Formats: sequence, structure tokens, C-alpha cells
Amino acid sequence: MALFDDLGANDLGIFSGGTHTPRTPFMDELMKSGIKLKQYYVQPICSPTRSALMTGRYPIRTGGQHGVAQQTDATWIPEDEVILPKRLTQVGYTCKAVGKWHLGHGAYKYTPTARGFKEFFGGYQGAQDHWEHIAWIGGGPHRDNIRRSQHGGKDNGGAGAISSMRRPKTNVIDHKSIRHNDDGTLTYEHITVDNATHSTDAFAREAVRMVWQHDTDKDGPLFLYLPFTAPHWPTQFYQHDADANTHIPGKKRQEFAGMVTQLDRSVRQIVEVFRRKGMWDNTLFIAYGDNGGDVTTGASNWPYRGTKTSPWEGGTRVAAFVHSPNEVIIPAARRGTESFALAHVTDWYPILLSMAGVAAEDIPVPGKPLDGVNVWENIVNGDYLGENGPRKEMLYCLDDVTNDLQRHLKRAPNSMIKVAAIRIGDWKLIDGYPGRGDWYGEDPSLAWPVDYILGKDVTAYKDIPKSKGGKVGDGGQYEYLTGQPGGDISKFKKRWLFNLKDDPTEQEDVQSKHPEKVEQLLNRLRQLRREQVEPIQGSPMGAYFRSRRVGEAIPKGYFLLSTASGKQIMSLDMWKYDELPEGSNLMLDGEPVQTSISFADAIAARKKWRANL
Repeated sequence: MALFDDLGANDLGIFSGGTHTPRTPFMDELMKSGIKLKQYYVQPICSPTRSALMTGRYPIRTGGQHGVAQQTDATWIPEDEVILPKRLTQVGYTCKAVGKWHLGHGAYKYTPTARGFKEFFGGYQGAQDHWEHIAWIGGGPHRDNIRRSQHGGKDNGGAGAISSMRRPKTNVIDHKSIRHNDDGTLTYEHITVDNATHSTDAFAREAVRMVWQHDTDKDGPLFLYLPFTAPHWPTQFYQHDADANTHIPGKKRQEFAGMVTQLDRSVRQIVEVFRRKGMWDNTLFIAYGDNGGDVTTGASNWPYRGTKTSPWEGGTRVAAFVHSPNEVIIPAARRGTESFALAHVTDWYPILLSMAGVAAEDIPVPGKPLDGVNVWENIVNGDYLGENGPRKEMLYCLDDVTNDLQRHLKRAPNSMIKVAAIRIGDWKLIDGYPGRGDWYGEDPSLAWPVDYILGKDVTAYKDIPKSKGGKVGDGGQYEYLTGQPGGDISKFKKRWLFNLKDDPTEQEDVQSKHPEKVEQLLNRLRQLRREQVEPIQGSPMGAYFRSRRVGEAIPKGYFLLSTASGKQIMSLDMWKYDELPEGSNLMLDGEPVQTSISFADAIAARKKWRANL
């Protein structure tokens, strides 16, 4: 299963039928003999999508309905949730993961290898530099052209918020290589020697190794989870991959597309090792974006409106496909087709457990009702069945957290806040402030030519129509941001109703024509509000999740690791290393770690030593 970070609906080769899409020749071939999922949905942003995948439950059930996992969040999946790899392990699978976790790491027990994965390679947190694997989202003169993140930009007056942030002197997101050994021990290794190796290349390398070392006779079947960090910003690419995408008019989108072309090459390498191992003929390959594409980076959600972090179709309806050479999994008659079955990321939990042989009645964890539905048969036959289908409704988001709504909207009028969105059958309701609701078209970079900016909106609204399908939305943000007469946050629109069967791109709000549908969907949202738990972020209950134990806060600061050869790094893991399982081997770039102390304690000890001189 491959997740591509911030991949838009128009960002995967032949999937969308667009003309300004990234070159993905290998995955195009997989799609031509697989099934494209044309009504496949995820959450508007990354951590909630990952939580929904792992639990088969909406984020409102686990506290992940607001924001994304931060360094101070111990976990985004409470301990009593039995996640997908743990369930698969219980029925004989070996589960391995390569890429981005982003579900909290406040104690070892919350990390991938403590929750069902035999092996994990990658980073715990998001937004990491693809070349240096550190949490640095600065840019400007401190990067060369290929490694840039976000410069000030000629059109934004240097308003890149953090565009002048200098490179930090610490590794705050070093890669981890963690594995359960056959002798029962655990090896927990920090990897810093991959600097100058692009994350996509590093993840492909490790995935190839994991597959090659897998012994089906001894280890059983394999579940390989590949949450890539690309093409999420920073936009860091090989020039030859960008050059392969010169059919795209905007230079910025060409560069973004180069990252997707690189992903395609990595997928080819991973599939090839499955073939060489004789495992491919009995494998199901699943690929999709973790949320809508971020139009400010050059991603495109054409023909849909909206972007990442919004409940519009463009923020949640993503490029996705499945492929398998096995005709029992995908019959020959269905190869090369499109499926319009309504499907959601939560559905993989019951689908994959069912494929692994778990009886339907045994799939839900006791006391944890599923939101996921086994829609595999519907995916394969391809029909959209509306309220007569296996999935009758879908919750896009339910996020009631807000601190000073008026102040927030003035500062960030295009951001999603205090909003809920739901679909029942053909009908979709958005209630609240869904954020950027423009149609940015096939090449959003034509209306946002500067590099990515954290926070400030620099949309060139006059240029939106230059992109095929580009059009300004009706939420009121355009009028406010451009100082139009009457442009005021108090006049922002707060409710829409669409019939997605007739209007999949959300062109016509029909709430005045169908007030009964508005009330039906509002009633369902009221019911779901009564069922939600307190969010991890933005509420007093969040403090519970931020502690490793009752009454014990997560330690702040870095940990200083030292080896016998004198090598040292600072790591932002959030637990004391004596909490690793007994017999664990703590390593740094292949060497055993001899000492590990908190950076704060190291500074205090140095001050005390100097005071005694």
C-alpha cells in the first residue's frame, strides 16, 4: 500500500484524463491493467487520514479530528485501539513499513514497531526536508536551486513567513531504522548518513531490501506499508525529472511534477523486486494520495474545487487505483476500468482483514464500532449505487475547535475552521468555514507562481482563469482578500448543499431548492457530534493524550546520543531510552549508543561544571 503525501486528483499520470499531469509511465501501466477509483475519499489532512486507515474509524472516534500530530502529542491512536498491522500480524502476516508515521511518538509503545509492524524505516514526524531529513522548512539564500523550499518570491515581498529561517544545527527528524530481530531483541537505530539521499530514494532502497529479505515460508504473507513523504513540500526534485514534465506550462508545477515522476520510478523498483521474488502474482497493490493536493505547491485537484486542508472535493477526493495480476483478486474483465463505487480510507481495514481470512463478525474490535465498510466487491464491479450501495454515507470532517473565530478568519481567511461536512447518497452538505473554495484548475501554479508560503495567501486571483478549469469560488474570501466593496468576514458564506451525482465538481449550491436534504444531513451531523470524543488538540482533554502516564508530562527538549567513536547527535524522540523493551540495541549509524541523556540535562551539567572551575 503506497500513500503519496499531498498528491492531488490531477497529479497521477493518466488517472484524471488531464493534459498537464505528471509523467508516471510505470503507474500508468498498472492503471491500464488495474482499476482506477474515481470516488475514493480520504481526510482533508494527513494525520487524520493515517489514523482512519489504521483503525477503520473516523478521527472523531479517536480524537484526531483537529490538526495534525505534533511533537507534543504522545499518540493519535489511543492504546486501546488495535490497529491494522496488529490485526494482520495476529492472522499470520509480517508487516513492514517505510516512510512517514505521523501518528505520535510520545513513548515507544506508540511507535510503529510497538503496534504491529515488525520493521520500520523512516521519520516519525511530517514536513521533513527530503535531502537532509531534518525539520527545516526555510529556504532563500540558504538553499541551492534544487534543494529549495520556499524563497521570499518576487511577488510576495519576502512574506514567506519562515523563508529566511537559517538551517538548524541539529537533527530534529533523523530517520529511524527499527526492527524486531529473530532472537527476540529489538534494534533501534538512528540514521543520519542518508543526508544528500532524497527521501524517495532512501525509502525505495529500504523497501526493496525488506521485500528481498522476506521469506514467505518462514515469515508468512507480507503487508508492506509505504507512506512516502513526497510530493509534500519542500519541493525538492531532480532536474531531469522536472525536464520530463515540460508539457506543463508552469515552471513551478513542472518541478512539483518531477517529484511525482521520481515516485513512479521508485514504485517500479519496488514492484520489480516483488516480481523477482515470485511474490507479485499474489499481491494486491493499492496507491492513493493521503489528502488533496496543496495548490500552493503546484499540486492540482482538477476538475474539483478546493485544496488540502479543506472538505471540498479537491481536498478529499484523491487519485487512487488498485492493481493485481491475480484474477481472483481482480478479474480479467475488470482490468483497465474505472470504478465509481463510493469508498473511503476507513474501508481498507475491513477489506484487508477480510482478504486475510478474518470472518466479518470478528473484524470490529469489541467496543470499537467500525466506520469502514467492506466495499471491495463494489470496487471491482465498479457501479455507483448511491444509498443502495454498501457505503451509504461518509463523514468528510467534523472539526468544532476554534479559538477566537473572528481573529482567525481575519488572519487566515482561506483556512478551514469550525466546519463539518457529510455525504449521504448523492447529497453533500458543508456547514461552517471550509476554507479555500476556488477551482485552481489544471495548473494552479499559474495563479500561485511563487514558492510555498506558510500562512500568508498570495493567490493571484486575476490569473486563476489562465488555468484550465480555473474559477473563483463563492465563499467571500476573494472579495475580502482583494478589498472588494462589501468584502468582509461577516459575509463569508457558511453553508452549501450539492448533488454530487449531478454536480461532482460542486458548481451549484442547491440548498434553497432542497431544504429537506439540508435538514436531513444536519440531523446526521448532530448525531455524530454526540458520538465524538474530545479532540487531542484544542481541548482540555487533549492533555490526557499528551502524557505518557497519568501525571507525567512528555519531557521537553532533545536527547544527546553518544557512541564510543565520539559521534554525537541530538534526537527529538519523546521518551527516556530505558523505556525501550528489555534487551534492545540502541544504535547510531551502525554503532552502539553508549550514553543517552536529555539535552537540557547536558546543558545543566555543563553549567554546573563551569561554575565549579
